[in-house]
Amino acid sequence: MKTKERFRLAPMISASNWLTMWTALRDAAARARGEHAGVPKITNREAVAIASSFRTLATKTRDGWPLWYQFTAVGYGWDPSSDRFNASPAYAAELYRADALVDFWEATKRIATNLEEERPTEPARLDLDPHAFADLHVQGDVRQALLDDGAKATPAIGASSAPARASSRAVQRSPKRDGDRTKLVWAAIALGGLYLVTRKKPRRRPSRRPTPVRRKRHAHAA
Repeated sequence: MKTKERFRLAPMISASNWLTMWTALRDAAARARGEHAGVPKITNREAVAIASSFRTLATKTRDGWPLWYQFTAVGYGWDPSSDRFNASPAYAAELYRADALVDFWEATKRIATNLEEERPTEPARLDLDPHAFADLHVQGDVRQALLDDGAKATPAIGASSAPARASSRAVQRSPKRDGDRTKLVWAAIALGGLYLVTRKKPRRRPSRRPTPVRRKRHAHAA
């Protein structure tokens, strides 16, 4: 169901630790719009703001967040079948896709958990930019990441025409980033290694060099 909504989350959330901060964000989103499948509903504008903030926080962890651009792209209406990118104000006010909500919230909680384990003494704070959805830098980074994966990310009618730009993200690349393509690469490597181990080495044939022809010497008459 698509519903037009304004940004209802606080621009800054702080807590005694990272998981408490994440819980405060989750509870605030649930109070604002209710839940679906046990997780809070949010608008595309709010989803992009949350993803942008957690993308920055993830750079402080070892694992990072290699799939940040996929969750953000959903907020811009992108999917592999349509391969279109919608950054219009009307789409920003619609609800984030229900089939991606659970994974979205799990991903952000995983980042909060990593921060809790790796940076327990650092102040837990989340800054949300209500205007992140319309930020041309955010749009450019997402489109560039999609182009890197072979997508076209064609702007929809009425959407922002933000050009794809070289991404400034400091996120480590991960095998998960390339999805099935990476699985195929690893399968090819495994099969190639198996072939090299099991194949029979060809027997070397002795080289046959041509026998030099000796010319007969003719005796010259004195």
